[in-house]
Amino acid sequence: MRYKSTRGEVTNFTFKQALFSGFLADGGIIMPETLPKISTEQLKRWKKLTYPELAKEIVPLFVDEAEIPGEHLNELLDTAFSKFTHPEITPIVTLKSGLKIMELFHGKTWSFKDLALSCIGQFLQYFLSRESKHVTILCATTGDTGSAAIE
Repeated sequence: MRYKSTRGEVTNFTFKQALFSGFLADGGIIMPETLPKISTEQLKRWKKLTYPELAKEIVPLFVDEAEIPGEHLNELLDTAFSKFTHPEITPIVTLKSGLKIMELFHGKTWSFKDLALSCIGQFLQYFLSRESKHVTILCATTGDTGSAAIE
């Protein structure tokens, strides 16, 4: 999987390069150069998976095995979700009206952002520890984003 800027001037980034890129030189946002094709049959198989199981199916579509081998990727995802307070991570509950909703507030900061940022932290740590490097992350936030990123 390769990544590019939405403005087209930055292309051919690896997952690691995209992860560590910060603001792109052309002012764009990083995105995959191509999107994986997912069949109807695959979607049907995924229907009954838990959130962590589903993440283990989807994330490898965006992270090359050469960058993070599958076994390591699964361990990183397990670690990322281990701090959530609900065993299902994102349980689907039924309200009295019958409406079903997915709860996205069982992470460290009670924010939906914990779902992504807990993974990003693990990915950063994976690459940094292999190179014995350190990075300082500076983020502007309106409140809960910073604390979610720190975790």
